[in-house]
Amino acid sequence: MGAASAVPGIERTEGVGWAIRDALGTSPPIDRAFVEKLVELFAAASKSRNDGPVMMGVLTCSACVLTRGPDWMTLFDQRIEVRTTTLLVPANTFVYFVSAMVLHAMDAHSFVPSQEFVQATLACETPGSARYLMQLRRAGGGEYVSRVLLARKLRSRAP
Repeated sequence: MGAASAVPGIERTEGVGWAIRDALGTSPPIDRAFVEKLVELFAAASKSRNDGPVMMGVLTCSACVLTRGPDWMTLFDQRIEVRTTTLLVPANTFVYFVSAMVLHAMDAHSFVPSQEFVQATLACETPGSARYLMQLRRAGGGEYVSRVLLARKLRSRAP
């Protein structure tokens, strides 16, 4: 379980794909529809960066001893910056805070996220959309959503 301070304005978060080394091993195949949806969400999150949580620094892969993992990946014709792109995926009572490094972990290290995360991902609306913000609010991110809406309002007034 994650800490309340992982993303300011969200009551409870749970990280996915942050401690890759601890989750390595052989695993069942990953559902293609889930991966396509996850890539679509990361691509949308990249385009609406002003709404998403900002990573301080660059994430590296703890299992890739020599390279520290890729800078980017291209999947389903989408180029994703793996080390810097993050995503919030609303669940029922909390929000998953996910780094795009999870795509590398699934591809190179046989990491398989929990079934709960898969279901939340498949049900997730497009980042930046009104429906997405409603999902975040219902999952305990009300303060976060208020901050996003205020920032949008201020940006729209900027010259």
